[in-house]
Amino acid sequence: MVDQAVYDAMEYFQGMGKPVVVDLDDAYHILPWSNPAHKFWLEMNDNKHVGILEEGLRRSNGLLAPNRLLLSDWAHVAQGYYLPNFAEKKWWENLPNREEIKKEAGLEDKIIIGWGGSVSHYDSWWGSGIREAAKRVCERHPNVVWMICGNDPRIYDQLPVSRAQ
Repeated sequence: MVDQAVYDAMEYFQGMGKPVVVDLDDAYHILPWSNPAHKFWLEMNDNKHVGILEEGLRRSNGLLAPNRLLLSDWAHVAQGYYLPNFAEKKWWENLPNREEIKKEAGLEDKIIIGWGGSVSHYDSWWGSGIREAAKRVCERHPNVVWMICGNDPRIYDQLPVSRAQ
């Protein structure tokens, strides 16, 4: 929500009787400086973009968020609706056997540890203790393979390169 065209589109659809709901999964109003989006949201033009987001929320019919804390941050502006963003168990039923998948990938003798997170999740990698634990695990267990899903190459700097997938 960064310009008048978005407000106009919201008004158009609301005029047609359609509700307009905003979906947020990041706390843009309090991003840490280490997040690449911090500059856009909190440094440029005296927080202008946070103000524009707030106005968009005010004009909306509601806010969807995957956690209640984020909803409470904006409760003074918009009606919030909690919509968790985790996988349901039923989505993972009747899948191929893990060993079959590992064999197909040529990893049958490996222990696979997965981690997922975008560039905005680097702080959790850095500050949670997982990077130190990951290094110890790799040193003690050479058959561990890390499967990283994300777009922040700094994560790989924390793992032995030969085992980073």
